[in-house]
Amino acid sequence: MPMAEKLTVAAIIPCYNGAEFLAEAIESVQSQTRPVDEILVVDDGSTDESAVIARDLGAEVLSLGKNLGAGPARNRGLRHVRSDLVAWLDADDYWLDHHVATLVPLLERYPQAVAALAAVRVLAGEVQVNRGYVPPGEPVEVLLSAFRDWLHLIIGCIVRRNALLEIGGFDESERFSEDFDYWLRLAYKHPFVSTHEVTSCWRHHPGQQSQFYEEQLRAAYRYRRRFYDRVRQDGDDDLAKDLARELVDIWRNDLQEAWDERKLKQFWTVHSLGIGLPNLTLATRLRAVVATMRTRAGAS
Repeated sequence: MPMAEKLTVAAIIPCYNGAEFLAEAIESVQSQTRPVDEILVVDDGSTDESAVIARDLGAEVLSLGKNLGAGPARNRGLRHVRSDLVAWLDADDYWLDHHVATLVPLLERYPQAVAALAAVRVLAGEVQVNRGYVPPGEPVEVLLSAFRDWLHLIIGCIVRRNALLEIGGFDESERFSEDFDYWLRLAYKHPFVSTHEVTSCWRHHPGQQSQFYEEQLRAAYRYRRRFYDRVRQDGDDDLAKDLARELVDIWRNDLQEAWDERKLKQFWTVHSLGIGLPNLTLATRLRAVVATMRTRAGAS
C-alpha cells in the first residue's frame, strides 16, 4: 500500500492589536511536534506592537495598512501562502504542541475530506471543551449541522487550501459570523473528518466578536437565507425543501430559547428575523410568538 503524500502546512494568524497574547500564539506554532512550513501573521491595521513582536519571533508579517476585519485578513493570508493546508490561529489563542501532528495525518489518510477538526479547550472561568458538531471517525457530510449552528471554533481546524480558494475564501461583506458562512459553504460539497482529542485553547474575554451575539445572529440568518437561495438556483429542490424546514425550526428554537432565558430584546430580534423566511407568514409568526409565551406561562 503506497504511503500517503506528506502535506505542507501554513499557519495563518490574523491579528488586530493582539500584542498581549501574540507571542504565546506564535510560540505555540513554533513548538509543534510536526513543524509547519509557513508562519504568517496578517497585521490587520494594528496600532500596537503586534507587527514588531511577530517579526522578532521570526514570523512573516503581511501588513494590511488599515483594519479590514477578520474575513479580509484571513483571505489575504490565504492568497499569500503556498502550502497545501491552512491552519488557522487567532492572535489571542494558542495550540497545544500536538495540534498539527494530530490533524494533518487525518487529511493525509482521507484525501476526500477537506477539513480536519479537533476539540478545543475553552478558557472562560470554568474550563470547558468544545467538540463541535463533526463526529469523530470516518469522514462525514455535515451540511445540515453547519446550517443549524456554528460548526466549530475555527482555531480547531486545518483545511485544504485549494478547497478554500475554490469557495472564494471568507465572505467580506459582513463584519460578523463570517466563520459561520465559511463552514456552511465548505460543507456544501465536501466531507469533514474529526477527532475529539483536545489540541488547542480558545480564550474567552471582553472585546471579542462573541460579545455581540445579536449582530452575529442577524448575520447568521442572512447567511442561511443566502445559502438557501443558492441551493434553489442550483436546482436542488429536495435540499431546498429540507433547508426551508430547517430555517423555520431554527427560528422557532431561537425564539423559544430567548423567551425561556428572559432575553426580551433578543426575543424580538429573533421575531424580526422571521420576516421573509420561506413558509413563515406573518400569521404563522404571530402564532409562534403566542405559543412561545404560553409555554413559559404554563410552566410557571
